[in-house]
Amino acid sequence: MTFEKENLICVGILLEAKGLKGEVLIKYFAENPSTFSDYSYFFLGKEKKEYKVSNFSTRKEHFLVKLHGVDRRTEAEALKGKEVFIENLQLKKLGDDAWYHNQLIGLAVENSSDQRVGSIAAIYNFGAGDILEIKLTNNKLEMIPFTKDFVLEIILNDKIIIAEMDS
Repeated sequence: MTFEKENLICVGILLEAKGLKGEVLIKYFAENPSTFSDYSYFFLGKEKKEYKVSNFSTRKEHFLVKLHGVDRRTEAEALKGKEVFIENLQLKKLGDDAWYHNQLIGLAVENSSDQRVGSIAAIYNFGAGDILEIKLTNNKLEMIPFTKDFVLEIILNDKIIIAEMDS
């Protein structure tokens, strides 16, 4: 399968090997864990090697996965700590008022007066809701809550309009 490395999205991390037959435990980062079952393949690590999923089951908040071609515990242990990626085309289509975080990274950020203040550098969630990290035009970083009080409008493929920020 051919793919563009920049079209890959990190959706999890391989935690450890389980059992003797090459199964691995994956921590999935998405909000809705049921979407994991939609993936018949994914890519692992910096080299983005493709693996087909032979079987999977849930283990509390993680997934136990059998990868095609990984048949021994030692092979599975060698994959520990590798990030799990999918292609953009594997994502489900969302409604008009929904978006994936990767669609927002890099968007221009403007205030309500149409002045550019920076761009979205990252999105974090430390447990109390999403936080936008904005790289300001002066190269400083600012974080704001990703709420309707701060984010007034999102125009995909263009910009995000935010409330006025204190300098």
